[in-house]
Amino acid sequence: EKLNVNMIAVATHSGRTAMALSKLRSQVPIVALTDSRETAQKMCLYWGVIPIYTQVVSKTPERLLQYVLDWSTEHNLLKSGDRVIVLGSTQWTEPGQNMMQVHAVK
Repeated sequence: EKLNVNMIAVATHSGRTAMALSKLRSQVPIVALTDSRETAQKMCLYWGVIPIYTQVVSKTPERLLQYVLDWSTEHNLLKSGDRVIVLGSTQWTEPGQNMMQVHAVK
């Protein structure tokens, strides 16, 4: 909220990062992308989290960002001028997040 963002997107395999964000009770939507159907189902119970099952999470950070932007504008969560935080990992096989991007929608 201090960064004045309109959405938080997180790529997660286990759902732990999405759960941690959910516990913060942010006023902005949290879109959680996962390559696990089981994790997507589990995240349906997390407060403020919109789970998306997709294989794009294991791709490059650029591809992940583009997917988030395309999906979010298509579903009217983001519009031109909005800002989004994207959390992910450059090593998809390693646990934890080591990448954060703040992106302004054009």
